[in-house]
Amino acid sequence: MTKWQPIETLPDAYEDVPVLIYDPVEWGVCEARASRNGNYCDPVYYEWSYSGATHWMPLPDPPIEQTDNPARTDTEKTQTNPLK
Repeated sequence: MTKWQPIETLPDAYEDVPVLIYDPVEWGVCEARASRNGNYCDPVYYEWSYSGATHWMPLPDPPIEQTDNPARTDTEKTQTNPLK
């Protein structure tokens, strides 16, 4: 399980990728694009209008989808995080 990390530790590779951010004043926890200085893109209007993010973490991997077709040999398909 990934843990919350200080916003200053956000890798460059994540600055254009949605992550979970924590802003104790405005949004609490939300998915957004963020930068190391605490700025982040408003998750509703998609504008870089907030600056109070203090922590971040990568989004979790999506759930595994099950298929109802028993004829398929690959009964599970997964989506992977492209940054891993």
